[in-house]
Amino acid sequence: MKYWLLLCLFCSSLTLATQDLLTFRDAAQEQEYQRLTQSLRCPKCQNSSIADSGSVIAADMRQKVYALLQQGKTEPQVVDYMVARYGHFVSYEPPLTPLTWLLWGGPLTVVLLGGGVIIRRSRQKVEVADSLVPQTEAAPFSVPLWQWLPGIALTMGLSAFLVYQTGNIPQVQAWKQATAQTPTLLAVWQQNPQEISDHATLSRLALGMRTRLQAQPDDVNGWIELGRIGYQLDNAPLVIQAFEKARDLDPDNPQATLGLAEALTRSSSAEDITRGGVLLREMIMKGNVTLAVLNLYAVNAQQQQHWQDAVIGWKAVLKLLPAEDPRKATVEGYLAEAQRQLAMQ
Repeated sequence: MKYWLLLCLFCSSLTLATQDLLTFRDAAQEQEYQRLTQSLRCPKCQNSSIADSGSVIAADMRQKVYALLQQGKTEPQVVDYMVARYGHFVSYEPPLTPLTWLLWGGPLTVVLLGGGVIIRRSRQKVEVADSLVPQTEAAPFSVPLWQWLPGIALTMGLSAFLVYQTGNIPQVQAWKQATAQTPTLLAVWQQNPQEISDHATLSRLALGMRTRLQAQPDDVNGWIELGRIGYQLDNAPLVIQAFEKARDLDPDNPQATLGLAEALTRSSSAEDITRGGVLLREMIMKGNVTLAVLNLYAVNAQQQQHWQDAVIGWKAVLKLLPAEDPRKATVEGYLAEAQRQLAMQ
């Protein structure tokens, strides 16, 4: 953890962020993830599970399922979270709540009751007319159209209410709002990221960016921005996904490569950390020997306990730091630790 303090000190302006690259603790957790994504319905799609859907909201839901499992949540707890956020529609087996019974039987009940009232009133009028004019020849029974209007209006109103409550209209409206706000929020973010610091606004910006990138998948800078937003959201899967996609589009882009390397170095997976070190060495071999690259290289080496590489990295960082830079003492401390560990080998 102490290495990350230095990493944040040097790379505070760098953020993290393409495909679902997920690592699981074991096979059982991966099976839980597969079951959950197959059993949850995409709110935007036509009866597709979030595992099969390519929509933005389905991708966000898959990432949330993964994050909740990583936090130790059980399958029922994950389902409860999704239902609370998106409504019972996301479950293929919604519980028989009073609202469910109302959804299924409400419109039919209203039609039957309304029709019964209308017919009863019409019959009463016919009986009164017959008693007043007994000699009039009986006319065929008919109900004026206007008498059906109250029942029709009530049925349509109730149906609209039920669709609003169970059809995820609030979530769709929130998605449309996020999409509409994306240009303004992105402009503010690019000028001064500190002005957009609350989680709700950042989440709307991330959702809007994912929607834009779905329509413009070849926008390298867009993926890099999404990665940086993901870093602010502390959303590691989003960070890795975005920077991975940016690097796939432009393998020589230093921002994409450094962002992906940092995300991998932060991972708890030894395989990811090793891969991050490989990317950093490639950058150095290509001449990208900036302070940020060398600092991350030293941190990565120290994470892997490659003390010789860590010593080389910290020495290179010290050479680039000004003599009066307050960070110099911290770097010297890490260098001394790496040298001590190297001497013990």
